[in-house]
Amino acid sequence: WGGMLAMDYALEHPDGLAAIVVADSPASMTLWVSEANRLREALPPDVQETLTRHEQDGTTDDPEYEAAVAGFYERAERWGDAAKVYARALESSPDDPDLQKGYASALLNAGGQDNLTKARDVLKMVVAANGADARAQYLLSQAERESGNLDGAEAAARRVIAVQAQSPWGYYALAETLEQR
Repeated sequence: WGGMLAMDYALEHPDGLAAIVVADSPASMTLWVSEANRLREALPPDVQETLTRHEQDGTTDDPEYEAAVAGFYERAERWGDAAKVYARALESSPDDPDLQKGYASALLNAGGQDNLTKARDVLKMVVAANGADARAQYLLSQAERESGNLDGAEAAARRVIAVQAQSPWGYYALAETLEQR
């Protein structure tokens, strides 16, 4: 963002400017906007509608908008950015289990021990509030497995199976855990 501002400033106020260093910024705003719009058009229609509605209403700080932006980052596999946006949304809606699970999932995908620990802590809160939440149990199994707690991973995977026996996710999580043993 700073690089784009610097280029804009240089174009508007060139007098006395000796040099400018731009790193990791798009060279063409036209191309950048075009590509951002292409990515946005690939989002599901309901997500596009949410983004557009909040932008038109000036409510881009709404947790619903933040979750839609996080979804945009997830599709682009920008997990760290998605986690930051979910964290902002959770400031307004700290008890929203969908935001909590989105945040934890983004942290797990972003990688790193700190992110893993944060994800596991959030997922334990979600599971404590609703033990029948199969997605939270699955994500908790993944977090426990990645942190080396195979007993915790197996227990969470078995809870997914107990809650949703028809879903392959519990069996998948259990197989990953048992394979790692």
